[in-house]
Amino acid sequence: MAEFKKAAVAQRLLAIQKALGCETVDDLAAVLGIGRSRVSNWLNGYYPPPVHELEKLLNHPEMRGLTSDWVYYGIPDAMPVGLFIRLTALAEGLSPPVAGAAEDPTPKPSRKKAAASRKASRKRATSP
Repeated sequence: MAEFKKAAVAQRLLAIQKALGCETVDDLAAVLGIGRSRVSNWLNGYYPPPVHELEKLLNHPEMRGLTSDWVYYGIPDAMPVGLFIRLTALAEGLSPPVAGAAEDPTPKPSRKKAAASRKASRKRATSP
């Protein structure tokens, strides 16, 4: 069974805050209709949101498919893959992928490195 960790819950809640476009604790509190200090306590990892308040996040239109299992334990079962990827990227401090982007995610070598690699390959091919 997955372990419950307050700091991890707070990290996932911060990702949700970013995904909703809420810049501040006040913004997220307003979206949820909950007091600022309660939301601040969640985001700082003092205590997790109770289920009846977490439901407000789970029912938010932009978080369709979000589950309490993911918020509390990090278990992505039954979550839409796109939402999971987006929230996980935000939780890890990465830029979330843009829907429909056809960019290759593998890093491209710099021009100098690519040229040096080609030169080394040619040198190996011509050496006895």
